[in-house]
Amino acid sequence: MKTIMIFLFVSMYTMIYGQNQESNKTTCLNGKHGVTNAKDVVIIPCVYDSIEQISSKYYRTVKENKVGIIDISGKALIPNQYEKIVQISEKYFQTTKDKKVGIVDVNGKVIVINEYDSIKQISLDYFTTTKDNKTGLVDINGKVLIQNEYDDISMVAVNRFKTKKNGKFGIYDLNVNQ
Repeated sequence: MKTIMIFLFVSMYTMIYGQNQESNKTTCLNGKHGVTNAKDVVIIPCVYDSIEQISSKYYRTVKENKVGIIDISGKALIPNQYEKIVQISEKYFQTTKDKKVGIVDVNGKVIVINEYDSIKQISLDYFTTTKDNKTGLVDINGKVLIQNEYDDISMVAVNRFKTKKNGKFGIYDLNVNQ
C-alpha cells in the first residue's frame, strides 16, 4: 500500500510539474521574443532580443545587448542594463557591469554595487569580495564588514573568519571588531 501511495504521489507530481513546464513557451514575432501559454495567449510580449526561463519564477531577457530579469508574469525585476546576470540564490543575482560584479535582489535593489573583480557566497549571510587581488567581506545587506586588504578570508564559525595577510593568519570576530 505504501509503495502504491508513493507511486501515485510521484505520478501526480510529475503530471502537474510537466503541465506547468509545458504550459508556457517562448515565441518569436518579427525577430523579437516573448512567452505564450499553452493556448497561445501572450503572457510576455515579444519585445526582447532573446528570452530564457532560468527557474520556475524567472526569465533572463536580453534587449539591445543588455541582460535583465523578469518574473513569469512579465514584470521587470532587474532592468536590462547588465552584461551578465547569474542567479546565486532564490532571492539574489550576481550582476556584471563594465566587467565588475555586484549583487542585486529579486526586487531590483542593488545590494552590492558593481565594483569587484569577483564575489563568492560563503554562507547565507556573507560574501567574500575580491578587488585588485585582495579579499574583503560584505554581508547580505551590502555592508562592508572587512575591507579588501587580505589575501584570503574563510568562515570558521558564526561571525568568525580566518584571515590571511602577508603569509600570516588571524581570526576576525565580527562581534568584537564591529
